[in-house]
Amino acid sequence: DDDDDDDDARLSNPPQHTRGQVLSEVVIAIATLSQEKAWRWRLLDITSDVPRSVPDFLDDPSASSADGLEETHLKNLKIPGREFLTVKLVASLVALLRSPHQEVVFNTLYCINCLMGEPPQSWGRGRDPNREEDHAARRALVIAAAFGRRVAAIGRGRRSARDGGDDGESEETTATPPHSLTGALAHVLNSKKPPQAPAKVVGVSRVSDLNVEDLLNDESSAADEEPAPDEGDEGDEGPAPDEGPAPDCRLNATLVVANIAGDVEGRRMILGSVDDGASAALVAGLAEMLVGSDADRAMLAAYSMGELARPLRLDDDDPGTYPREMGYDDQSPVALDEEFIRDSSAKVAVRAARADDGFLGAQLGGVDRAFDQMPNHPLRDQVREMLRTSAANARSAAVDVLGGAGISRWIQTGYARVEDEPIDHAAYDEAADVTARRARRARDHAIGAVLRDLDVNVKRQWLLEMLRWELGQVNAGVPVPGLTGVTLTCERAAPLEDLCHHCCVSNAHDPGGVPSSTQPGTFLMPPRGGVLVKFKGERGAGAAVRREWMSLIAAAAADRGNLLFASNDGGVTLHPNAMSGEVTPEHLEYFASLGRLAAVALYHGETLPLRLTSAFCSRLLGHEMALTDLESVDPALYRNQVVYVQEHGVGGLDLTWSDTMDPTGVFHPGKTRGLRTPSEWADADAGFHVEGANGASETSESAVTEAESGAYLRALVHHRVLGAVRDQTSAFAAGFGAVVPPQLRARMRGILDGADLSLLIAGAASIDLDDWREHAAYQDARLAFAFSTECFWRAMEEFTREERIKVLQFATGLTSPPAGGFRNLVGYLGDAVPFTLGELAPPGRDEDGALPMAHACFNVLRLPRLVEGAFGKGIEGGAKEMARRLRIAVGVGVQGFDDF
Repeated sequence: DDDDDDDDARLSNPPQHTRGQVLSEVVIAIATLSQEKAWRWRLLDITSDVPRSVPDFLDDPSASSADGLEETHLKNLKIPGREFLTVKLVASLVALLRSPHQEVVFNTLYCINCLMGEPPQSWGRGRDPNREEDHAARRALVIAAAFGRRVAAIGRGRRSARDGGDDGESEETTATPPHSLTGALAHVLNSKKPPQAPAKVVGVSRVSDLNVEDLLNDESSAADEEPAPDEGDEGDEGPAPDEGPAPDCRLNATLVVANIAGDVEGRRMILGSVDDGASAALVAGLAEMLVGSDADRAMLAAYSMGELARPLRLDDDDPGTYPREMGYDDQSPVALDEEFIRDSSAKVAVRAARADDGFLGAQLGGVDRAFDQMPNHPLRDQVREMLRTSAANARSAAVDVLGGAGISRWIQTGYARVEDEPIDHAAYDEAADVTARRARRARDHAIGAVLRDLDVNVKRQWLLEMLRWELGQVNAGVPVPGLTGVTLTCERAAPLEDLCHHCCVSNAHDPGGVPSSTQPGTFLMPPRGGVLVKFKGERGAGAAVRREWMSLIAAAAADRGNLLFASNDGGVTLHPNAMSGEVTPEHLEYFASLGRLAAVALYHGETLPLRLTSAFCSRLLGHEMALTDLESVDPALYRNQVVYVQEHGVGGLDLTWSDTMDPTGVFHPGKTRGLRTPSEWADADAGFHVEGANGASETSESAVTEAESGAYLRALVHHRVLGAVRDQTSAFAAGFGAVVPPQLRARMRGILDGADLSLLIAGAASIDLDDWREHAAYQDARLAFAFSTECFWRAMEEFTREERIKVLQFATGLTSPPAGGFRNLVGYLGDAVPFTLGELAPPGRDEDGALPMAHACFNVLRLPRLVEGAFGKGIEGGAKEMARRLRIAVGVGVQGFDDF
């Protein structure tokens, strides 16, 4: 009888590891059912494939009344007895994410994914166009999670009022907020070891006994407590660990985040959990995985972060009010409305980027001739499709950069969207609705700060992973199926003209006109697998040659003789020159080619030392225009006109609705160009004919009144930043967009600003010697303390900025460090390879006058061995000798590479 009593006790209160195994099996059973759509919908109480709208009391943080909760939702449910079943299910799964058993957590994450259906995969090289996403299930789970947390919060409030009254709340009920799904996922992502057990995993025998308030609040207050000992386990040796290696819960958690973020309300839920710090903790967990050494984790973390960065639209928003995101919702990844034909800037930009129908036909004809003897070869259709998609992406980028109706509205009113404008309550019957939409828009912008405020190293790694998600990993010049790569043989003497040659289309009448390393048009292929560069007549090839090639092109593009760019801050940053066509008739082809090259540099993780203004890069990303954009283009004009008028008005300035036609004062001295007034912008929006283009006006230049000063400043900023250089900006964007797909550009908009993109393209503005030394590596541990090494770093301290740049170029092929500093140097395959110091091989290292040697593709600099005391006293004498040899080496070897 005593034995029977012991058995009954063990059955009623099983050991902790047994409970974990049971829970794991239950969760797997739910996941198995959820793989069938019918069961998934039943579990989540879904009756329609149209995603539900989020109830107002969940959307409005101020709506916390229990009475309002019941009146607005509970009493309207049509199925008696099932009011809380879905909420209880989701709340139970959220609680299990803090289980001490890794297997339970792993299977719970899998179960949550199954409840939402297939994760989103609207873009990417490996996308499956036949996969079906269950948007209704995803939205239902998001609502259930938010609803459960609200119920828990109300329950805590009731207990607080009951226990503490009006005099204060008890410490027990206010110590921690109820855990949200966001907080539970953040807990998993930041776990370095199995999480601590809650005091009570599931303390009920039937699902109907679950209380949502207690389920969330009890585990929240006990999440960090040690598990209580099990009564009746006296003969047991204690909780048994899970058998086998612990599963990687963080990978599954990233997939759950990506799946939830596939729904716009899911993104709001994750990014909006700011009160308890869950949003910041979740994003920090993703960022840590992203910059870690595990490639699989980094890719999935980048993918999840990219889903979070998608635009936060409202359910009833007109998609036209947002920058185009191809592949989003019902839009095809390659189809594009031909409305841009009516815009001359977009039309000429598309032609300059070789993305219009005529050039595309010539490209496809070249592909057909290349496969003339193999008409059924599978690569033929693949190449044709890549060219079509690249051309469509270029066309969408050329249109998006121009701003559309948002620019016109901003100039007229100062607001890019209608709901951002001040509301005249007497004129609007639906002012309350507009006010709510404006509040939602402001909140959406605020919660996106958790992504925008990420460290530049995280942003760089995210963009690198996302580009490789689309284009594939960089290969070593060896053809890989699906990653054909691009091979270019280039002219050193005329790099800019040669770049345009590679972006041309072969002569359709030339039977040998097939894109290749010696034919035009080679660079029009998407660079999947990377770009391999060789200079004619030289043996060298590899990453360092490509870096030198990009440096030569950037130097030629910035050359004042070509007049492609102008600088108003002493040459620090560059902006397209409005007069570029006066000197270089093919200037738009140059801009389109440079845009393509900038995207390729980002893909390789390298730098194109062309430091563009943040305002120009903001246009590429599709950000809204602001008066401060002029500060990066022309700081003096911004201070002397924009800031002055804002502070003192227009009195005594004799301003007219005009701007100089030629900022250089060389080609059209003294001539001005009229600016469109707000009424002319309104007429153009209404479809009336307005003389002039690009925001200019051919009408008489009227005086600017005080009432018009704000609109005048906006028109001036628009003209200087975009209007006068619309063709150049659109052409650059078309080339950039041919490589960077619109889905990624939309995600970049949520994470990067103009200054970020400028930094990522051009690299760091200066060389930080301390950072260089901190992130240096050594081929042999003893070299870290060797005399020659100390002499090298002392010599670098004495070098000028220009000399340090030459040493960097000699050792790596770069003229500036990558964004984030020397920790982000990449090697031959685009992977992280630090700057490495080594010694010359014997006996050459000990020879008199031996010079340093570099393996620039791998960021390796080999030094001669110096003997202490042979060149003067101590390190000072050795540093002078090392500096002398470095100057000789970089003077004769900074350009051109041999193939060792």
